[in-house]
Order: sequence, then structure tokens, then C-alpha cells
Amino acid sequence: MSFLEKFRKEPEAAENIGNAWQEMADEVGEFEDNEEKNALLDFKRGLLLRTKTELETEGAEEVNKRIGFYDPTKGSNGLSDREVESRHERKILAMMAGKGFDKPLSAGVGAIESFAERYPTPIDFEEPSANLIRILENSGNSKKKIEEYETALHNLQIHIYGQRYTEWQKIKNATKEDLADYERPKEALRFYSNEEKREIIEDTEVDGNAWEMGGQELVLTSDILRREGLGPEFKVDFEGTEIGLSKAFDAGFGYKAAIGYVKADDGYKVRGYYRSKSSGMWRYLPDCVVRDGRIVLYGKGRAEESLNLPPKMQEALDGVLDQEEAVVADNKKQFLLGGTAKRYNSEGEYRMKRLTGALRGDLYKEVDSRPTIEFSSMMEDGWRPEDVRVDNPEQEPDFSKLVAEYSTESEIYGHLKSRCVKSRDGILTYTFMKDEQGRAFVGGIDIASEITSTGLRKHWVHGGDLETPLYEYSSQAHGFGDINDRRGGYVGMWRKYLSKIPMIRRFLESGL
Repeated sequence: MSFLEKFRKEPEAAENIGNAWQEMADEVGEFEDNEEKNALLDFKRGLLLRTKTELETEGAEEVNKRIGFYDPTKGSNGLSDREVESRHERKILAMMAGKGFDKPLSAGVGAIESFAERYPTPIDFEEPSANLIRILENSGNSKKKIEEYETALHNLQIHIYGQRYTEWQKIKNATKEDLADYERPKEALRFYSNEEKREIIEDTEVDGNAWEMGGQELVLTSDILRREGLGPEFKVDFEGTEIGLSKAFDAGFGYKAAIGYVKADDGYKVRGYYRSKSSGMWRYLPDCVVRDGRIVLYGKGRAEESLNLPPKMQEALDGVLDQEEAVVADNKKQFLLGGTAKRYNSEGEYRMKRLTGALRGDLYKEVDSRPTIEFSSMMEDGWRPEDVRVDNPEQEPDFSKLVAEYSTESEIYGHLKSRCVKSRDGILTYTFMKDEQGRAFVGGIDIASEITSTGLRKHWVHGGDLETPLYEYSSQAHGFGDINDRRGGYVGMWRKYLSKIPMIRRFLESGL
């Protein structure tokens, strides 16, 4: 008895779908398997994981309706023309769900979700679909029947994978050289299930202050975030800490933002993350000064460098930006970010609290008050950029130790490529950023240490002049700004400063 016949009659004989497909693979023989081929497939799989799927954007219920599954309330004669046409699709899904090849009407939403979880990209379904066709060919089926199943496999993947399947057809036979212009894919984001989302929302604490809107004080809650489409969507497992991320949203005045849900001992802590316009890095917002419903000062934390999220979180948040953004009303944009933080009514009040060590919030309890490593800040004293360097050679970046690379879009810089490299001693991670003109700067320097409930590390590095951004406020350029290169309220720092820093020059020479 062939495996297919066995599966039709005794679907429970297979312990699970994975074993079932393995039996099919054993029956038709081993596929070619080598390291280079698998590496290329993994690269392509990463590209496809960044592409939206119908299942993610519409939900299994909507895909279920579009495929046209049998409605048992209609009776056995209630099949529409579309349902008849898709009978082979339902057979395949029923098989994947372990219902048996002869029970196509038993497949439904659960089968779609099971299929998508087991085969997240069309690459993962490539061998099983090829196995099925080979078995059908070896079982004496007519050419017409085989063509029907090939069409069904094609249509099923369009329905479930959407754009991913379309992209797979484009890059299926691509070589490594063909893909040379592709960026290395961001790490794939894991999506929370609806049940997980509900559990997080019910166990979430928002530790911000009341916000004045329309003459009333409004306190941000997890339920408000959920209703605004900013509940937890994506899961990041970061060095033993679970951090949920919402969809990205426009926080107003050129800022992109997302809400973080950091798992702590006493539940999930809501955190506001935003992307700095000058550095291009994602930062945590601990506090802010608000005037007339607008954030007029973003809290500086211990120092701006202490607010930079670690590289893996930077990559994850840039990955979130690749997804569909949440759409929020203009009058709520600043509230949905600022409402996660401690609020102060004037810059004078904030500066006095900061000067006296009286700022409130978890950051000031969990993140060190002083940097673990502090690099020099001599620009204001007129030191030449050629003299900007790291004193300890072991803390220099080792450009052979690339740990992450990804791209992002910035309101000020346009398209940026980020490259994260370890220091020679492995303690530090430098994030180098390069624009389309080939100009580079150090966006941040991360130091290995524990993750706090803010999403930040406990220890931090003061980068000093090494972290001079590509565009800086004129008041902080100290005579090195290029007055012929302005963007908004910022002045270019490349020609007279960054292009002459030895570390930046070595990065560009490395070819990363």
C-alpha cells in the first residue's frame, strides 16, 4: 500500500504532519542537500519572511471565506461553483491538518493556521508540494488530474501566502550573484496569537502621567492602546527577556514611534520607543515636557546615549517599520507616545528635577547613573577630528566581527544601511550607519549587560565625539558644521568633521 493510500484510509497512523511528509519523502527518495544550497535557501526564506502574507493582513477567517470552504449549514448540496473548483485545495489542507485526504470538507480556519505555522514561506512548502505531485504521478493518475492538483497547489499558495508566493516565483531560481543587491534580511518577527495579545493586555501596567486633551485630563491605559491598534503585535525574545512591540505609528512632528510591552516579574510594562531624527537610532522615552498637548522636550535620561536601545531591538523596530503602520488621529499622536512617560509642565521644572536627581520613573532606578565607559568629548574645545580615537585598542571595532546588518528609512537621512560590529574584546557593539552618498557615522555603542524593564541595558557607553551624527543642531556643531549642507534645523557634519575621523575612515575602507 502506498503512503498516499495509507494516509487516505488511516490518517491517524501518522503521528503528526511532519512525520507524514517525512514518510512521503522517504518514498520518493532524498532531495539534494548541500551547505551552499541550504544557505541560499535560508537567505531567500529571510527575504520572504519580510514580505506581507494574506494570512497576516486579513486573518485566517477572511482567507477561509475567499477560498470558499463548505458551510455545513447549507447541507451537502450547498457547494458554490467556487467551492467545487477549490475542492483539491481543501483536500490538500485537510491532509495537512491530519483530517485525511478523503475528507476535504473538514478543513477550515484551523487548517489554514496550522498550514501557515508549519510552512511560513513557500520555500518551506516546496518539497512537500513536490512530493505530493510525484506520489500522484507514481499512483497512476491521469495527466489531467495531475494538472488539476498543480493548479490547486498554485492557487492555494496564492490564497495563503499572497505576495510572498509572488516574490518566490521571482527569486526561486536566482543565484547568489542575482541577489547581490538585496539587503541581508532583518530577523523575522514573530506574531503574537490573539490569545497571547489578550493575556498581555490584561497583565499590563502603564506608568505614565495624565495628559491634558480638550480641557480634560486623560490617562493612557492598555485598553486605549488596544483600541488605537497599538496593542502587542510582534514578539522579540531578547537575552531571556520577552519584549512585545506594537505596530509603528506616526507620533507627529516627524517622529516614528512604537509601543513596547516588556515582561517583568510583576507583569508587562508599557514603554514608549521613538526614532531620533538626528541619530537615526531608536530610543526609550522616560519623560517629557508637554505644552498645549505637544511634547516640547524629549527626556534625556542619564544622557542621550543611555536611551539608545540595544542593536537587536534597533533591528526589530526597523523590522516593525516594514510592516503596515497603525493609523491614529492627529490629536492623539503625541498622547499615545508621551502618555507612556512621566510628564513635566515646563523645561525649568524638568531641568531642576534632573539637576537634583529627583526625576521619577523606572529608568532612574534600573539604569546606571554614570556610563561604564566614557569616550572623549573635545569637539567644543576645538580638537581636530583626526584626533578622535579610542584609547584602549581592545575596545576598537573589529570589522571582521559583523553581528547584524539591516536598512531603514529616515526622515532626515533618507535610506540608511546599518552595520553592527563587535569590538576586539567582544564587550562593545558599534552601530555604523551609512547613507546613499556613502557618508557614515556611529549611531550608537552598546555594552554587554543585563536588560532592564525599560528595554534598555543597565550599563551604557558615553560615545562622546565618536557618536557625532551626520546632521547636528547648529548650536552643537562647534564650528564644524557645513553651512552649505543643511536639512531642516540641522547642519551637515560630514565634510569638516566625520570624514576625517580615523575610525569612520576604517569602516568605509572595510567595505561593509
